[in-house]
Amino acid sequence: MICAEAEVEMNCTGCRRSLTCDDHPLKCHCCGDGYHSECVNIKPHEYSKLTPEYLATWRCPSCCNVTRRERSNLDTPVRRYTQVCDISVDISSNMDESLKPESSNLIVIPTSQSETEFATFAQVIYGQLQDWRNENNENLFRIRDDIKCSLSELRDEIRSLKAEQTGIRTNLSVLNRDVSQLKESVQYCSGEHEQLSKRIEDVATASRSVEASPAIASLEAKLDSLEQQARQCNLELCNVPEKRNENLQALISNIGAALNVSIPSQDIISIHRVPQAQLDGRRPKNIIVKFTTRIMRDNVLGAYRRAKTLKSDQLHIAGTPARIYLNEHLTLKHKRLFRMCREMAKNNHFKYVWIRHSSILVRERDDAPAIVIRTESDLGKIKSLSNNG
Repeated sequence: MICAEAEVEMNCTGCRRSLTCDDHPLKCHCCGDGYHSECVNIKPHEYSKLTPEYLATWRCPSCCNVTRRERSNLDTPVRRYTQVCDISVDISSNMDESLKPESSNLIVIPTSQSETEFATFAQVIYGQLQDWRNENNENLFRIRDDIKCSLSELRDEIRSLKAEQTGIRTNLSVLNRDVSQLKESVQYCSGEHEQLSKRIEDVATASRSVEASPAIASLEAKLDSLEQQARQCNLELCNVPEKRNENLQALISNIGAALNVSIPSQDIISIHRVPQAQLDGRRPKNIIVKFTTRIMRDNVLGAYRRAKTLKSDQLHIAGTPARIYLNEHLTLKHKRLFRMCREMAKNNHFKYVWIRHSSILVRERDDAPAIVIRTESDLGKIKSLSNNG
């Protein structure tokens, strides 16, 4: 064995890499060449089972293919021979078995010319066989390395596919769980909506069956406040000309460009037209835009108020230019109160009437404080301030 000898640097005859005791080396007892156990197709667990006697008599593939004769008949005193040629070749499929040389394998070449030519021919044939054997060994080693490389790449691809399959299964499991949770949420919301609708119907029925009371008025105010709170992210566009097959999404984008404010499409939940509370065929239906946040609604509304005016021709709408109005989306009760407040402010010479965060505000003049109008009873504040002024 190589490890039992003196430490001398030796390279593997198969792969030309250095040999160490950790590489499970093998040394041919015929030619003295060293090999890695893996280079001669001996796996580590097989190497551990080899006996010292086998390792001491181990032969490399080259020495197993052709066995060289170690003795000669050149010095026999009976007849004079000029040359001995050993052409014994092991053609067995088992590379660890070799034929032992026998006397019948020796070809004795006399000194005659014909025998000399035959011996020369035999040497040429032997040399060609040696070349073919070396070439075949090199091809086999190369094919073996190619197969190992291809198997390694195939294993890597299989591992990658398994990892991708595991990821897909994980994502599918998460998706199924999310869908289940979404179904539960929809069912819960549907149940809550049905309960709320039933309560509203019960309250409406009770309000019609009994006389008006402060408790009922308070309840109506709370319901109106909840409805108004649900519209806090809505924007109402009035007097926008209607067109067949109109693109409301593009219309909102044009409004943003005209007002110099960015309105990303992902910040818009829905856009639709609603009929007028008062049937009037001459006026177009209002457009309700629901944003994802109240801040986005306020930014658009603030840009409109800074611009002070917005016309249909700025939005690339064909036809006679019409002024477009942007307001907070009020409930019917708030709209009715707002109209009453404007009429009262006009009759009492108030200069400003506006809406901010669903609250109606009035101001008599620039230096006067703003007054909040929440109910119809608050309209008396306008008349009292006008009389005091």
